[in-house]
Amino acid sequence: MRRWDRQEYPGPYAPRGGYHREGRKANGLGRAPGSIHERGSVGWHTRHRRLFLGFPAFPTFPRYDVPTPISISMTCPPRIGRLDDRPRFRYNAVSFGILGILGQAFAGSLGSKGSAMIGRKIGNYRILSKLGQGGVSAVYKARDLRDEKIVALKLLPAEVGEEARIRFEREFALLTRLSHPNIVEVYEAGETGGEFGERYFTMAFIEGEPLLAHLGIPAETPPPLETLNDPERIARLVALFDQICEALAYLHRNHVVHRDIKPDNILVTPSGVVKLMDFGVHRRTDLSVGLTKTGTIFGSAPYVSPEEAAGGEIDYRSDLYSLGVVLYEALCGRRPFEEVRLLSVLLKHVHEEPTPILRYNPEVNPQLARITERLLRKNPRDRFQTARELQEALRSVGSGGEEAHTVALSIPEVLLQLDGTEGHLLRPEFVGRVVEKKRLETAAFDLVNGHGGSIVLTGEGGIGKTRLLKEWTRFCKSQEILVLSVRCHPPAFPFSPFSQLLSRITERFQDEESKRFLEVLTPLLPDALPSEGAFSEPERHAILRAYTGLLKHLARKTPLLLVIEDLHQADEESVALLNHLVQSLIVGNELDERRVLRPLLVVVSTRSDEAPRAGRQLDALFRQGEVLSLGRLSKEETARMVSSMMRNAHLPEAFSAAIFRESEGNPFFIVEMLKALLSEGRISLREGRWVVTGNLDEFPLPPSIEQHLRRRIDALYEDARRLLAQAAVIGPRFSFDFLLAVTAEDEETLLDHLEYLKGEGIVVEEEGDRFRFAHDQIRRLLYRSLLARRRRALHRRIAEILAARPDPDFTTLVEITRHYRKAADGAQVLRYSHRAARLAAAEDRPYRAIEMYREALRLIGTHPDREEEAALLEGCAGMYRRVGKLHEALQCLLRRRRILLEIPARRREEAAIFSDITELYAMCGMFEKALKCARRALLLARRFEEPLLLAQALTRAALLSARLGEEEKALRYCDQAASLLLHQGDDLAWTRLRIAQARIYNDLGFWKEAWSAGTEAHEFAKRLGVNTLLFESELELAATRFGRNETMIAANMATALVHRSEEIASKELLVAAQILLARIKLAQGNERGAIETAEAAIKSIIGERYPLFDLYRAYFTAGQAYQRLEDLDTAYDNFNAAVILLQNVWRSLPEKYRSSFLRAKPVRLVFTTMQAFMRDLGLDKEARRYGDWLGDPVGDPPPTPL
Repeated sequence: MRRWDRQEYPGPYAPRGGYHREGRKANGLGRAPGSIHERGSVGWHTRHRRLFLGFPAFPTFPRYDVPTPISISMTCPPRIGRLDDRPRFRYNAVSFGILGILGQAFAGSLGSKGSAMIGRKIGNYRILSKLGQGGVSAVYKARDLRDEKIVALKLLPAEVGEEARIRFEREFALLTRLSHPNIVEVYEAGETGGEFGERYFTMAFIEGEPLLAHLGIPAETPPPLETLNDPERIARLVALFDQICEALAYLHRNHVVHRDIKPDNILVTPSGVVKLMDFGVHRRTDLSVGLTKTGTIFGSAPYVSPEEAAGGEIDYRSDLYSLGVVLYEALCGRRPFEEVRLLSVLLKHVHEEPTPILRYNPEVNPQLARITERLLRKNPRDRFQTARELQEALRSVGSGGEEAHTVALSIPEVLLQLDGTEGHLLRPEFVGRVVEKKRLETAAFDLVNGHGGSIVLTGEGGIGKTRLLKEWTRFCKSQEILVLSVRCHPPAFPFSPFSQLLSRITERFQDEESKRFLEVLTPLLPDALPSEGAFSEPERHAILRAYTGLLKHLARKTPLLLVIEDLHQADEESVALLNHLVQSLIVGNELDERRVLRPLLVVVSTRSDEAPRAGRQLDALFRQGEVLSLGRLSKEETARMVSSMMRNAHLPEAFSAAIFRESEGNPFFIVEMLKALLSEGRISLREGRWVVTGNLDEFPLPPSIEQHLRRRIDALYEDARRLLAQAAVIGPRFSFDFLLAVTAEDEETLLDHLEYLKGEGIVVEEEGDRFRFAHDQIRRLLYRSLLARRRRALHRRIAEILAARPDPDFTTLVEITRHYRKAADGAQVLRYSHRAARLAAAEDRPYRAIEMYREALRLIGTHPDREEEAALLEGCAGMYRRVGKLHEALQCLLRRRRILLEIPARRREEAAIFSDITELYAMCGMFEKALKCARRALLLARRFEEPLLLAQALTRAALLSARLGEEEKALRYCDQAASLLLHQGDDLAWTRLRIAQARIYNDLGFWKEAWSAGTEAHEFAKRLGVNTLLFESELELAATRFGRNETMIAANMATALVHRSEEIASKELLVAAQILLARIKLAQGNERGAIETAEAAIKSIIGERYPLFDLYRAYFTAGQAYQRLEDLDTAYDNFNAAVILLQNVWRSLPEKYRSSFLRAKPVRLVFTTMQAFMRDLGLDKEARRYGDWLGDPVGDPPPTPL
């Protein structure tokens, strides 16, 4: 074997290529030509962590034959197997042997210091005696020299690695946060100085004995049955385990898994109080499910759970399994698995069922036996789900209630249940994947009909490949297809998946021909697989030929489906064998001389976001077979999945949208986020209904997802991570050229990095040399990993590069603003947000303009510039008006007026502000205030002798007078404004005046004058290129055509204006166009269309603080349409709404304007129609009262009859 740099790759499984610590390329490895995985040079090899973090590289400890299993700490152990169907796997004995030897030797080296420690002073403590020895630390009895108090002192030697030190400190930090009568209390922590440099912490010294000793279980031989089954002892046992459940429930409620439950860590005081101790192996748990990852064994081997022994994910139920082993030992006097060697114990925990309790103790309490057997089930889902559930079962011992309790709570649909919550999440239903599932089902039918093939199922981690295959293989079994399935696990030993398959074939097929092939394969693939590279070339060829022949033979007997999951983790020999099988059995479609070969269907799954171990071999398999790529779930599919987990409850759309936004449709992320929200109390089940609390914009990243993503990031080589962090500052998407400018890398190097990252599934290439992060959560983690100062510097650099572009568009200006904001440069944020707001306003994007104006106004206080603030408020007011936020627009104008009063040179602009306020008040129907502002505007304009300001004030006053029914005064104001503007040459002011004249003439029915004014305004608006003025002029021209009975042309114009109003994004103009179109439809006899359009106008504006005054016209038009349809009740409601609006305005007017207001043509039409409608309803008396009031409007108007 080639020797590797031990600093980088300690252990016998170094990859065939890599980078040295400095990042230089080693051994010339690159991408395979044409490789679809494009994993780049290397760098993915750093995914293989150290086998023993904290140990010297390849220590040369002597071998110790210790006769008892010991507590070990090892990183990245080999996977032992799956927990669902539990095949008997074969492993490299060397790997486990090294780990076991190292663990034993290291524990022995620490234990040898025990006698030398007696009498030594550590901090304020004097060591008295040794209490116990763990895997890396020891516990001593000590005296506090300050108060003579006896304590227990836990000491970590200086020679341990960094990981052990971090775990030691984490233990103390966690224990300080825990407070429970059944958990040992901690006091203080410290570190010795000088030559030792050891860490320690002290805790309460418990005067007591281990649990089993307290229960009378001797260490050497089991006690007699009469002792084990003594009723008083059983009662004491149940009481003690009840206390243990209390402690575990408390830990689990605080998201802590102990991970080392064993009798020696459970002490019983003389008063019978249980104390749970030795938390050196626990951690905060993330309850993660769904993804395969390499774990760490922390527990003591005789008590370790199957999932932890297999290196898999663990949760609270792992502690319950360990407690089940303790309970088994307490009931039988012996452990369920008695083995000397560590490997044998671990394998038995994973694969073998424990000896039934009745064999060792025939007189055991049957309820306790059932409880124990359930605790020791291999699949965590088959055990008790919480410590509380176990506690309730124990409390029912003797009452006969345990069995019913077990049945009630063993519902297979329960995925998660937490103490302290009332609800639980259900297992998600299978959603989406319609196309992929249909294709797989078609392949199954083809297989039954004699046609095989190969399919490669690919997708990112957590995307649902395993779930899809599980659903599909269930279907295949219903079609009487023989399904052989296996999953690849690290470390990737030669032919390891086929070795696992071999044991299944051996158990199932015993005919002579099968035995002939098995006799060849069994010696080549023994229980303990050889190390990598141990197979000779002839042996490899023999395995290929024998396995090919065996599967040929099986395919003749029955349709055969071979499923291999996680093929990216397989070794090259296994993938080569798979290629050989596909070529010889499927591609050739060979015919045997004696019988027709039944085809074989090979389906493999692999991750698209992880570089495969056998890259070139896997590429060949991709080329031969059909590739099915699983994408993420859609927004609708995500909502269905969330609903299915929450009992198909009806959830707010915003909730499922938030889950989709954060998870981006990855099923694993969806599950983990829901579990995190449940555990944090953000979602809860109350009285059968789910309650969502908190801000849906703030979703903390669940630890399980963060750990999964961090593992992927940590596996990248350093230069790639550095580049990726800079890209993360840019944003979710970035172009190649822009990243090149930011990073200052040479083009070829950057291309290499991006190709590598693409092959690793971290970035995705899009069209136009653009890239995006495969998942935005990756970008967020990278961004947070940068120092704040570094982030600010990068944001500033990015902003400066963007700002250097000529004529930046709105999107670029927003990005510049964002980056300067992140760089904490308020002055530049103010500058570019104002530019972005002005550009958005010019592009008819008022909502975006408001957003940028508000950002600038938030900063103006830190950079006081009154001129700048006045300009911002003016622009913001205009945008608020366009979107119908009249109250906000008024507030901006009033604030701008206060600022201009402080600037003498700008005082004259006060007249323009009052003119604008006049129009806003008139639009709201607040005519009394509008009149005051109009008078103030005219007064100021005349005082400053500003013709343009005076013309503007006269135009606004004219529109106000027309609405009050003073048409002659309105026309007079228009003439005065026209005479002022004739010699000014201000086309903008002239256009606004002509639009105002056209509106007044239309209300008066002067169609010729209205057409002339509207046409001229339209020409000027086109010349100016102002969309809003062009819209207003066309609106008046359409109204003129409608008045001249050109209804068809008017309808087409009004319809086009309604559609165009969406482009302009002006609520005021939209409502005006909708009201006109509704009136035209009514005139055309289209009552339903008139109602729909009028109600759309009402809906557009209803609910605003200051609704538009013209809203009464929409109600009135809808009432007329309902009247024609003889829906008199609805017609009356709409007429009444219009009348009430007008009456409220009438009441607010000064006395001298009330009569003229009622004489205004549109207003009088509403009241006279209401009077006629009451007469038609037979309400003659009320109608006469209405007529009298209209003739002499003195006092309040008569109430409208119900």
